Amino acid sequence: DSHAMYLALLTCMAINSDSCLVKRGGLAGLAFVRQRAAGLLRLSLNTCQLRYQLERFNHQCVQRNLSPGGSADCLSAIWFIAQIEHLTSQQ
Repeated sequence: DSHAMYLALLTCMAINSDSCLVKRGGLAGLAFVRQRAAGLLRLSLNTCQLRYQLERFNHQCVQRNLSPGGSADCLSAIWFIAQIEHLTSQQ
């Protein structure tokens, strides 16, 4: 479900001490991403609204040369574990 993945990514971004962000934007860049992600999580947005807000957030990150690669890695791990759990629950 894309909505759940969006929320998982935002959660990672809100709590992860992402070294990719620190390298590119310092602690200010990390704080910006964490605060913005936490703010989006507090909103009750449907999938379409959330996708739009994520696109805006992405644009803001690109303008600041910020890349939350560590959070993306966390999301990949979350997805992988969920797939394994899904496969093992079907057996």
